[in-house]
Amino acid sequence: MTPAALRRIGIPAFLLLSLHVFSQPHIGGTVRLDTRQGLIECDFRLSGLPALSEYRILLNHGMNIQYFRDDSLRQIYYDGWYGGRMKGEALEYVLMKNDRDTLRPLPSSFRIRYRGAFPVYNDTLNIFDFKGLIAFNGKTVRATEQSKWYPVIYDVKADRLVDTYTYSIRVESANSKTIYLNGSAPVQQSGKTLVSNTPRALFLFAGDYGFIRSGKDYLLNVPAGKSIADKIFAELNRIKVFHAKNLGITYNEGVYLINHEAVKKYRDGQSWGFTVFPSFAYAHLDFTKLVDSNGKFNNDNLAFFAHELSHYYFGGNVISGNLQWFWLESTTEYLSLKAAEALADTAYYNGVLAKYSSFARNQQYKPLSRIVSPGEIDENYRYVYGPLIWICYEKTFGLDATYKTLAGLVRRSAKESLSLETLRAVSLANGIRGTEYDRFYSAFLDGDAALLNVCTLAAGR
Repeated sequence: MTPAALRRIGIPAFLLLSLHVFSQPHIGGTVRLDTRQGLIECDFRLSGLPALSEYRILLNHGMNIQYFRDDSLRQIYYDGWYGGRMKGEALEYVLMKNDRDTLRPLPSSFRIRYRGAFPVYNDTLNIFDFKGLIAFNGKTVRATEQSKWYPVIYDVKADRLVDTYTYSIRVESANSKTIYLNGSAPVQQSGKTLVSNTPRALFLFAGDYGFIRSGKDYLLNVPAGKSIADKIFAELNRIKVFHAKNLGITYNEGVYLINHEAVKKYRDGQSWGFTVFPSFAYAHLDFTKLVDSNGKFNNDNLAFFAHELSHYYFGGNVISGNLQWFWLESTTEYLSLKAAEALADTAYYNGVLAKYSSFARNQQYKPLSRIVSPGEIDENYRYVYGPLIWICYEKTFGLDATYKTLAGLVRRSAKESLSLETLRAVSLANGIRGTEYDRFYSAFLDGDAALLNVCTLAAGR
């Protein structure tokens, strides 16, 4: 699968906890790895946790818990060790006051120690592979946030995963050449404390591999020379500069492109990948073909990376409220289209708009104003219909006003959950008249004709 295809099948780039909802969760401690034997041992302290009355602690079903403890090192009762319920790749646990009563709310901190043993796929492969699999191949280990290799908190009432943490974790792996945790610079050491003051979904990648660096950007375990690496980095930087210039907000994030070995067999020419922002991991991708003979991304790859890099602006800060998927994915898809229009070619851009409009007009999408739960904004709504709403905003108020509004939303998201009321306030603050905005709202965000109006204007008809 090409990088461009990832977005189309709706693999979320990441899910970050909105910082204005809870205090910031933090995880610290030690991880010990044996990549040849498939062993993981973790000793963690979690802190800054939300005071949830209904919660579950999720941990990969292959992990065996030694204990939960409080900060006085007293052991904490817990339930889920017998007849436990599964959620995705994990078993659910709850802390207990005693052997009968659940400990509520969730403590602000706790300690946990556990071990896991996993198959090592080297000479014999698995029949499947996916992002949630903890994958050892004898040379490397790959474990993403989806696997729940570290404790993830599930907020039952909000149906939300708390899986992004600031971290200070010592990773030890005697038979690894390089160790990497998402968003922290990889190091060629067998043991190192890795730190991130930015909340991250924890993606662990360690083993016998090297990396190439250019500024804040890295290629990990990629069999490509410095020349190819420089061309890839240059294209990524071109997108970063484009976003930063138009939004007026400096782009200070690095990009980590990772070549990992899938633990299932793939056909020649077939590839697969996933994103845990700011990491992009691929299996069986020929990185030497990621750029063309002129050193440029093709249209699809440019649009893909433009979308993913937009999550620097619309990421964890917008994951809250009923419209969270619109802010998180529709907005970044719109920014991707603008980058493709400017940096690729207008024919590609116009073709995507025509395709999106043609598809959306045959759907039954609710107007944005009538969305009452995040689940109503499904995959096609967020990636196809939602970006068309922004196209209509642009065609109504102009490109410059649209970028100013988007920048205003980024700034407001640091202190509040975004809503259509926020959009109106930011629009007016950037010079759009209230009557003009209200006409836009009535035509494109509210009313039974909103879908038809959006598709017609976005397609240029």
